[in-house]
Amino acid sequence: MLATSPCKLRGLSFGPGTLKSEKQSRPMIKFVLFDLDGTLVDTAPDLAAAANKLRTDRALEPLSFNALRPLTGRGATTLVKAALGIAPDEASFPALRAEFLRNYEERVAVDSKPFPGITTVLEHLRDTGVRTAVVTNKQTVYAKEILRTLSLDNYFDAIIGSDTPGSAMKPAPDGIRLAMAQLDASQKETLYVGDTASDIEASYRAGIRCLLARWDSSAAVLPVPAEAQYLAKEPSDVLSFLTL
Repeated sequence: MLATSPCKLRGLSFGPGTLKSEKQSRPMIKFVLFDLDGTLVDTAPDLAAAANKLRTDRALEPLSFNALRPLTGRGATTLVKAALGIAPDEASFPALRAEFLRNYEERVAVDSKPFPGITTVLEHLRDTGVRTAVVTNKQTVYAKEILRTLSLDNYFDAIIGSDTPGSAMKPAPDGIRLAMAQLDASQKETLYVGDTASDIEASYRAGIRCLLARWDSSAAVLPVPAEAQYLAKEPSDVLSFLTL
């Protein structure tokens, strides 16, 4: 269990209009940082396809999308292990992981789509002067390509991947801190929006508030991490959280 923090559980809040009493005492949010996979964009179809190509290239039947979808937010290592049943400590694993990444690079934004309502939220934030950034565990080149292909890149003042100099894989807070430094953002005025326990912990360690995104249908059935303070069922709930 995490220590007392800005993201410590104080009771979950659901849907538009349920946070009005807290808005009276909260500083205005001027900076919103977003996770990418499962938060801004549904990247699961392309990640699953890259994993299944490992199988079909070896004359194996592809796994069902429903079987792979819950794993797509856990990184390349998890998907390679699921696709071929090979443990990360086996000698062949690094080459297979590199092969998976090549597969993914070939179709990084073929079937990926922004979640419904995301573009409207980003437009509203831009129009009201809220500055935004992406902080993702993806490699920066993939993150930028997805956002560019989906015409989302121009909404963001910074795009931080896990390989950006000065960043690190969440739950390390380095990427969030780097984005805040680039935006000149204070802790009290910054919100992070993400869909995993790692996002919540990274936010806590960076000293900022966090909003757990649960509009991805594959994540909606998962247990809510105990450290979650605020819950959003749909993208428009992000706007309900803000004092604009």
